[in-house]
Amino acid sequence: MTNTINIFNLIQAQYSSLTPSEMTIADYFLNKNSLDNFNINFLSKKIHTSTSSITRFVKKIGLDNYKEFIYLYNASLKNQNLFSTIKSDISQNYSNLIVESEKNFRSNAIKIFSDLIFNNRFIWFWGLGFNSFAGEDFYFKFFRFGKTITVLKDHHTIFTASHQSKKDDLIIISTMSGNDEYLIKGAKTAYKKGATILVITGNEDSPLIDYATETIYCAQLEPNQKLGQISPQIPILIQLDMIYSQYYADNEIIIGKKWGESEHFLN
Repeated sequence: MTNTINIFNLIQAQYSSLTPSEMTIADYFLNKNSLDNFNINFLSKKIHTSTSSITRFVKKIGLDNYKEFIYLYNASLKNQNLFSTIKSDISQNYSNLIVESEKNFRSNAIKIFSDLIFNNRFIWFWGLGFNSFAGEDFYFKFFRFGKTITVLKDHHTIFTASHQSKKDDLIIISTMSGNDEYLIKGAKTAYKKGATILVITGNEDSPLIDYATETIYCAQLEPNQKLGQISPQIPILIQLDMIYSQYYADNEIIIGKKWGESEHFLN
């Protein structure tokens, strides 16, 4: 036996085969009680049962002896407490992101994004690193609406595309930091060529804002979240969901017709 075994699962698996006396013992440990003294005699008095019943219980759930049971119980209890802490931290981080996203919500900005996406069939999405995953999400959402979307994921292609930009091209730039040198240079070049630029960022002081028709601000990640507790693209994805929801609400009838045409074509 190793400490990878979850003792609570082991007890639950054999619970229906236990005697009433053994169920009393099982219930005590399933309640995740901690004891300063796990001496078998002390425990028998604590839960009003015999030491022989405890021994039989241990063997019935598949262990060799009481010492092994206590070792696995303590390890499982420790892991359970760790999991509870992790789960609580993650839930709190997500909750904080939602609250901050609501604080940053500007309905007029979401509406401008929605309208510009509607009025442009061809859309460029610039996103480096984790932002490229957000780009793929954007592609998945809006490709179904008849949009032709190109997601650019590296400095070279973004730099090249910026010099090939044309008047009225729509470029969406996703960047939490808002400080990438190549994105800023690319945005400046595309802006001079007449492209329409939309920015999604967590940096209210980003130089990209100077070239943007509109900017949506994401919730900023705390330092401990940046270390991997939650995915860095989540704040961006929240904003993309808001844009998508606005777009769908604005154009529901047209979208319904397009989907109906697509189903007819596929059939």
